[in-house]
Amino acid sequence: MGASEKIKKLALGTVQFGLAYGVSNTRGQVGQAEVLEILELARAAGVDLLDTAQAYGGSEAAIGAYLKAAPGSFRVVTKLKDVPGADATAALRASADRAGVGRFYGVLLHSYDEYLAQPGRYEGLLECRRSGLTQKTGFSLYHPEQAERLLAAKIDFDLVQVPYSLLDRRFERVFPALKAAGVEIHVRSVFLQGLLLMNAATIPEGLRRAAPKVEMIRAYAASRDWTAAAVCAGFALANPLVDRVVIGVDGLPALKDNLEGLASLPGGELPGLQAALGGLAETDENLILPQNWKK
Repeated sequence: MGASEKIKKLALGTVQFGLAYGVSNTRGQVGQAEVLEILELARAAGVDLLDTAQAYGGSEAAIGAYLKAAPGSFRVVTKLKDVPGADATAALRASADRAGVGRFYGVLLHSYDEYLAQPGRYEGLLECRRSGLTQKTGFSLYHPEQAERLLAAKIDFDLVQVPYSLLDRRFERVFPALKAAGVEIHVRSVFLQGLLLMNAATIPEGLRRAAPKVEMIRAYAASRDWTAAAVCAGFALANPLVDRVVIGVDGLPALKDNLEGLASLPGGELPGLQAALGGLAETDENLILPQNWKK
């Protein structure tokens, strides 16, 4: 996989454009001027997809400040949360106005639990797809069993976003079935909110048990003169069943470092990451799912 192929497989996560997000984030929310610089660099590098959500504070509007001046620069995936099915079209049109897009590449329900509570919420997304307001519809999932239930019920969806990292490989077992059903797979949390990139001494007490594995990642990267971020992202990029790898940044320097790190990672080495670091996989959801972390 060449450098351009790696970049084209990336999507830029934008939660930090609207919220102070991430366990390792010491800078807070990214300011609007820096957002514009980040998006300009991402576009110049070849990134063409942004991931956002209505629940990400001002993220959609921050993106829109760029896209209204440079329409068509990026495709955008957003997520709806707590929106009744009958209101989905109006809600998505409002998101499109904020984000500066005529239509979305994809729109997801923000959680599977929303679908369980009110299946009509997803029907609203399908109506948006039928009307051309979005190209794809689907779900943001947290557990592989959720994907299996959607497939078994023959729900009409063609996009999912799921957590996937060196520590969290739970979804690998359902990737083949999702691809067989024609579902596009986007993965997030490849850095576990930055936990996998932290100095072990600075990891919060409640997550300290991850420190030995974080050190293993850093040592592996250092032994090859790679960055830990490139190793974490490269692991996900190496999976041929993954269509997009969503990475978030807390500022322009982080994006520069990520792009340079991936560029220096030999494409031929990517498959080897799966074997070399496969033993880091965890099953403890209190560690690998940030929503379970004790605040």
